[in-house]
Amino acid sequence: MILLRIFLAISFITLLLFIFVTFYNGNSLSATVLVAPMDKHNFTALPQWKFDDIYRLDPQFKPSECMVSLRNSSNPVYKEKFIPNIQLFLQSDHVNMSEWNRLYHFNNPFGYMGFNYTAIKTAVDTIPKLASTQLLQVPTRAKDGCIRCAVVATCGILNGSRLGKEIDSSDYVFRVNAAIIAGHEEDVGKRTSVYVHTAHSLIQSLMLHKKRGFKQIPTDKVYQTKSSTLCYAM
Repeated sequence: MILLRIFLAISFITLLLFIFVTFYNGNSLSATVLVAPMDKHNFTALPQWKFDDIYRLDPQFKPSECMVSLRNSSNPVYKEKFIPNIQLFLQSDHVNMSEWNRLYHFNNPFGYMGFNYTAIKTAVDTIPKLASTQLLQVPTRAKDGCIRCAVVATCGILNGSRLGKEIDSSDYVFRVNAAIIAGHEEDVGKRTSVYVHTAHSLIQSLMLHKKRGFKQIPTDKVYQTKSSTLCYAM
Protein backbone atom coordinates (compact mmCIF):
# COMPACT_ATOMS: atom_id res chain seq x y z
CA MET A 1 0.00 0.00 0.00
CA ILE A 2 2.84 2.36 0.89
CA LEU A 3 4.63 1.58 -2.38
CA LEU A 4 1.42 2.29 -4.31
CA ARG A 5 1.06 5.68 -2.61
CA ILE A 6 4.70 6.52 -3.38
CA PHE A 7 4.20 5.51 -7.01
CA LEU A 8 1.05 7.61 -7.32
CA ALA A 9 2.77 10.58 -5.68
CA ILE A 10 5.73 10.37 -8.06
CA SER A 11 3.41 10.04 -11.05
CA PHE A 12 1.41 13.08 -9.93
CA ILE A 13 4.56 15.18 -9.44
CA THR A 14 5.86 14.11 -12.85
CA LEU A 15 2.57 15.12 -14.45
CA LEU A 16 2.67 18.52 -12.75
CA LEU A 17 6.24 19.08 -13.93
CA PHE A 18 5.30 18.16 -17.49
CA ILE A 19 2.35 20.56 -17.47
CA PHE A 20 4.50 23.31 -15.95
CA VAL A 21 7.34 22.91 -18.45
CA THR A 22 4.91 22.76 -21.37
CA PHE A 23 3.04 25.87 -20.23
CA TYR A 24 6.15 27.78 -19.23
CA ASN A 25 8.05 27.08 -22.41
CA GLY A 26 5.01 27.55 -24.62
CA ASN A 27 4.25 31.01 -23.26
CA SER A 28 7.51 32.41 -21.89
CA LEU A 29 10.00 30.98 -24.39
CA SER A 30 12.58 29.82 -21.86
CA ALA A 31 16.20 30.42 -22.78
CA THR A 32 17.49 27.60 -20.56
CA VAL A 33 14.95 24.75 -20.81
CA LEU A 34 13.89 23.07 -24.05
CA VAL A 35 10.17 23.00 -24.74
CA ALA A 36 8.46 19.66 -24.15
CA PRO A 37 8.30 17.44 -27.28
CA MET A 38 5.33 18.06 -29.56
CA ASP A 39 4.03 16.50 -32.75
CA LYS A 40 1.60 17.88 -35.30
CA HIS A 41 -0.55 14.77 -34.91
CA ASN A 42 -1.22 15.74 -31.29
CA PHE A 43 -3.34 18.69 -32.46
CA THR A 44 -6.87 18.42 -33.79
CA ALA A 45 -6.99 22.11 -34.73
CA LEU A 46 -4.50 24.81 -35.58
CA PRO A 47 -3.08 26.03 -32.24
CA GLN A 48 -2.86 29.72 -31.44
CA TRP A 49 0.21 31.02 -29.63
CA LYS A 50 0.62 34.48 -28.22
CA PHE A 51 3.87 34.81 -30.16
CA ASP A 52 2.34 33.88 -33.55
CA ASP A 53 3.34 37.25 -34.98
CA ILE A 54 6.77 37.57 -33.38
CA TYR A 55 9.64 37.29 -35.84
CA ARG A 56 13.42 37.46 -35.77
CA LEU A 57 14.45 40.89 -37.02
CA ASP A 58 17.58 41.88 -38.90
CA PRO A 59 19.88 43.86 -36.54
CA GLN A 60 21.76 45.32 -39.52
CA PHE A 61 18.71 46.37 -41.52
CA LYS A 62 19.08 49.41 -43.75
CA PRO A 63 16.01 51.08 -45.34
CA SER A 64 15.97 50.91 -49.12
CA GLU A 65 16.84 54.10 -50.97
CA CYS A 66 15.16 52.82 -54.13
CA MET A 67 11.97 54.83 -54.67
CA VAL A 68 10.33 52.09 -56.75
CA SER A 69 11.27 49.30 -54.35
CA LEU A 70 8.45 47.07 -53.08
CA ARG A 71 9.64 47.98 -49.60
CA ASN A 72 8.53 51.55 -50.28
CA SER A 73 5.11 50.66 -51.65
CA SER A 74 2.36 53.13 -50.73
CA ASN A 75 -0.35 50.47 -50.77
CA PRO A 76 -1.96 50.69 -47.28
CA VAL A 77 -2.76 46.97 -47.06
CA TYR A 78 0.78 46.07 -48.09
CA LYS A 79 2.32 48.54 -45.65
CA GLU A 80 0.23 47.11 -42.81
CA LYS A 81 1.31 43.52 -43.46
CA PHE A 82 4.87 43.92 -44.74
CA ILE A 83 7.77 43.64 -42.27
CA PRO A 84 10.77 45.26 -44.01
CA ASN A 85 13.40 44.30 -41.43
CA ILE A 86 12.52 40.64 -40.99
CA GLN A 87 15.49 38.24 -40.94
CA LEU A 88 15.44 36.37 -44.25
CA PHE A 89 18.43 34.04 -44.22
CA LEU A 90 19.40 31.50 -41.57
CA GLN A 91 22.96 31.53 -40.26
CA SER A 92 25.04 29.86 -37.57
CA ASP A 93 24.02 31.88 -34.52
CA HIS A 94 20.27 31.71 -35.15
CA VAL A 95 19.55 28.47 -33.28
CA ASN A 96 19.56 28.83 -29.51
CA MET A 97 17.16 27.59 -26.86
CA SER A 98 14.84 30.61 -26.77
CA GLU A 99 14.60 30.80 -30.57
CA TRP A 100 14.17 27.03 -30.79
CA ASN A 101 11.38 27.11 -28.21
CA ARG A 102 9.56 29.77 -30.24
CA LEU A 103 9.85 28.01 -33.59
CA TYR A 104 9.28 24.53 -32.14
CA HIS A 105 5.60 25.44 -31.85
CA PHE A 106 5.29 25.56 -35.63
CA ASN A 107 5.41 22.67 -38.07
CA ASN A 108 7.92 22.41 -40.91
CA PRO A 109 8.60 24.47 -43.02
CA PHE A 110 7.66 27.25 -40.62
CA GLY A 111 9.34 25.81 -37.54
CA TYR A 112 11.03 22.86 -35.87
CA MET A 113 8.10 20.88 -34.41
CA GLY A 114 9.02 17.21 -34.17
CA PHE A 115 12.72 17.79 -34.86
CA ASN A 116 15.73 17.27 -32.59
CA TYR A 117 17.42 20.37 -31.15
CA THR A 118 20.97 18.98 -31.19
CA ALA A 119 20.69 17.69 -34.76
CA ILE A 120 19.31 20.96 -36.12
CA LYS A 121 21.77 23.13 -34.20
CA THR A 122 24.72 21.03 -35.34
CA ALA A 123 23.63 21.43 -38.96
CA VAL A 124 22.93 25.16 -38.72
CA ASP A 125 26.23 25.81 -36.95
CA THR A 126 28.02 24.73 -40.13
CA ILE A 127 26.58 27.73 -42.00
CA PRO A 128 29.29 30.43 -42.17
CA LYS A 129 28.57 33.60 -40.24
CA LEU A 130 28.09 36.46 -42.64
CA ALA A 131 29.77 39.83 -42.51
CA SER A 132 26.47 41.42 -43.51
CA THR A 133 22.92 40.09 -43.30
CA GLN A 134 22.19 41.79 -46.62
CA LEU A 135 23.60 39.11 -48.88
CA LEU A 136 22.63 40.87 -52.08
CA GLN A 137 24.28 44.25 -51.82
CA VAL A 138 23.18 47.29 -53.80
CA PRO A 139 25.65 47.54 -56.72
CA THR A 140 27.99 50.52 -56.53
CA ARG A 141 26.91 51.54 -60.02
CA ALA A 142 23.26 51.81 -58.91
CA LYS A 143 23.00 55.55 -58.28
CA ASP A 144 19.28 55.27 -57.55
CA GLY A 145 19.86 52.64 -54.85
CA CYS A 146 17.86 50.01 -56.73
CA ILE A 147 18.69 46.34 -57.23
CA ARG A 148 17.49 44.80 -60.50
CA CYS A 149 16.98 41.05 -60.54
CA ALA A 150 15.96 38.37 -63.01
CA VAL A 151 14.18 35.27 -61.72
CA VAL A 152 14.40 32.36 -64.13
CA ALA A 153 11.98 29.49 -63.50
CA THR A 154 11.77 26.14 -65.28
CA CYS A 155 8.47 26.12 -67.18
CA GLY A 156 10.12 26.56 -70.59
CA ILE A 157 8.45 29.78 -71.75
CA LEU A 158 11.85 31.37 -72.45
CA ASN A 159 12.57 28.84 -75.18
CA GLY A 160 13.29 30.85 -78.32
CA SER A 161 12.98 34.18 -76.49
CA ARG A 162 16.58 35.35 -77.09
CA LEU A 163 16.50 37.08 -73.69
CA GLY A 164 19.76 35.63 -72.42
CA LYS A 165 21.76 38.87 -72.65
CA GLU A 166 19.00 40.86 -70.96
CA ILE A 167 18.82 38.34 -68.12
CA ASP A 168 22.60 38.38 -67.65
CA SER A 169 22.59 42.19 -67.54
CA SER A 170 20.60 42.11 -64.27
CA ASP A 171 22.38 42.81 -60.99
CA TYR A 172 21.46 39.36 -59.71
CA VAL A 173 20.08 36.29 -61.45
CA PHE A 174 17.95 33.80 -59.51
CA ARG A 175 17.42 30.25 -60.75
CA VAL A 176 15.31 27.47 -59.26
CA ASN A 177 15.06 23.68 -59.31
CA ALA A 178 16.07 22.16 -62.70
CA ALA A 179 17.97 25.23 -63.90
CA ILE A 180 19.06 23.96 -67.30
CA ILE A 181 21.51 26.38 -68.91
CA ALA A 182 23.86 24.47 -71.22
CA GLY A 183 22.73 24.81 -74.82
CA HIS A 184 20.11 27.44 -73.96
CA GLU A 185 22.31 30.39 -72.98
CA GLU A 186 20.88 32.57 -75.76
CA ASP A 187 17.41 32.24 -74.20
CA VAL A 188 18.03 31.93 -70.45
CA GLY A 189 21.46 33.50 -69.98
CA LYS A 190 24.37 31.87 -68.21
CA ARG A 191 24.85 33.81 -64.97
CA THR A 192 23.60 32.49 -61.63
CA SER A 193 23.79 34.58 -58.47
CA VAL A 194 21.30 32.68 -56.31
CA TYR A 195 20.03 29.13 -56.71
CA VAL A 196 16.87 28.21 -54.77
CA HIS A 197 15.53 24.70 -54.19
CA THR A 198 13.70 22.44 -51.78
CA ALA A 199 15.30 19.25 -50.49
CA HIS A 200 12.86 17.24 -52.62
CA SER A 201 13.23 19.28 -55.81
CA LEU A 202 17.03 19.24 -55.69
CA ILE A 203 17.18 15.44 -55.65
CA GLN A 204 14.36 15.00 -58.16
CA SER A 205 15.72 17.65 -60.52
CA LEU A 206 19.13 15.99 -60.70
CA MET A 207 17.53 12.60 -61.34
CA LEU A 208 14.82 13.57 -63.82
CA HIS A 209 16.60 16.24 -65.83
CA LYS A 210 20.13 14.88 -66.09
CA LYS A 211 19.45 13.78 -69.65
CA ARG A 212 18.40 17.35 -70.47
CA GLY A 213 21.69 18.78 -69.26
CA PHE A 214 21.03 19.46 -65.57
CA LYS A 215 23.96 17.60 -64.02
CA GLN A 216 24.87 19.88 -61.12
CA ILE A 217 23.85 23.02 -59.26
CA PRO A 218 24.57 26.02 -61.49
CA THR A 219 27.55 28.08 -60.34
CA ASP A 220 28.70 31.47 -61.51
CA LYS A 221 32.52 31.32 -61.60
CA VAL A 222 32.80 34.79 -63.07
CA TYR A 223 30.38 36.65 -60.84
CA GLN A 224 31.13 34.96 -57.52
CA THR A 225 32.66 37.01 -54.71
CA LYS A 226 34.07 35.17 -51.69
CA SER A 227 32.33 31.90 -52.48
CA SER A 228 30.42 30.21 -55.24
CA THR A 229 26.79 30.77 -56.12
CA LEU A 230 24.55 31.29 -53.12
CA CYS A 231 22.24 28.32 -52.57
CA TYR A 232 19.09 28.37 -50.46
CA ALA A 233 16.87 25.51 -49.41
CA MET A 234 13.22 26.34 -48.85
